[in-house]
Amino acid sequence: MRSPYAFHSESDLDRTPVRRCVVDGTPLKGRQERFCSDQCRWAADANSRKAIERVKTLLSRRELIYRSIATVLALAFHFESLPESPGARRGHVATVLDELDLLLHLKGPNHSDVRAYTRARADAIRLAFEVQPTRHPDDARHYVRALEILRDSGMEDPTDRDGLLRYAWAIVNFYHARRDWLNLAKSLQALANVYRMHEEEDQAKQLTRYAWWILSEKFSNSRDPKALTIVHQSAFFDLRLFGDEIDRRDAERKRQQITDLAELVDTPSIWLETHRELAGHFGRDERHGDRAREELRAIEELQSANPGLTTYGAPTLLRPEIELCLGSGSSAQREKGIYLIQGRYLELYKKDRHAYYYRLLKKWREEFRLSFDIPTPVYASAILVHLPR
Repeated sequence: MRSPYAFHSESDLDRTPVRRCVVDGTPLKGRQERFCSDQCRWAADANSRKAIERVKTLLSRRELIYRSIATVLALAFHFESLPESPGARRGHVATVLDELDLLLHLKGPNHSDVRAYTRARADAIRLAFEVQPTRHPDDARHYVRALEILRDSGMEDPTDRDGLLRYAWAIVNFYHARRDWLNLAKSLQALANVYRMHEEEDQAKQLTRYAWWILSEKFSNSRDPKALTIVHQSAFFDLRLFGDEIDRRDAERKRQQITDLAELVDTPSIWLETHRELAGHFGRDERHGDRAREELRAIEELQSANPGLTTYGAPTLLRPEIELCLGSGSSAQREKGIYLIQGRYLELYKKDRHAYYYRLLKKWREEFRLSFDIPTPVYASAILVHLPR
């Protein structure tokens, strides 16, 4: 695993760099930290201001309050377990939400019992706040955390696009109204993923770009690992969706930025995502096949050294190798890719029957005229549960 200083010599580290404006490169003076003038300071976050304003316009077009009849037993259990005093009730609800978050983080919604349990408990909390409205800020935060858990645990009916979108848009609305830019950007990326699952690529790309503008301009210089983890994920989604539309130099800068962020956070999970994204990115072009294979080897080494990593999202780790093989000019490599699809990928899908993986398997089956049965998917979620909240 690379360290933060892997690419620098000791003499490089000792040399004091010239501090420059992040916008136009002018040397900074005195107490200037990032910008040489107010004009540059204003220009630096122009894209994020534009994204925030456009999100406001999008929000005005949608009804974001969702009410439904939930499981009576789950709601009754929730009310039964609440303490008497308001403060103790809020503490109890916060503890329950923390436990549900941890369960999703450690296990993932690919386990049907985890999905059912987290969804029932979170839905009970959501309904409790809807039948007994409150203006307390802690209650509002707990309500939106329940919606986040419902979004991430997913819908049991994979075709229920509108159900997931209602949760996802309500979360965006909450953070936008409170000017919580970090969580707004994260919720925009989750919303973009919901649209991607339903093949609405233009909407997904638009929201991904808004998330990236906000994060890159407001949080790229943060030293908070939580914030940097979110910036990192936004960066690789931006590269994934726009990598074919930018020139080689811009792509190289984005790849370096993703690697730099991983070095700052330096956890096994963030390196796993980094190697996966770079393997997929390089694997799109046969000329960079060797670099893609280096990233694939790094994934294997990381998994071997960290056997405790969650298995949620396992099919995404195999996809870069499959696409590298399928894009190769070698018939043997192409056959290997087909073998991986019908073998390991299909088996991984059977353990995690997510709608997104199902759609990918169907695409490969049709493109290569394969004959194998694909069990129908059993749920759909935004695939963002591993992010810290």
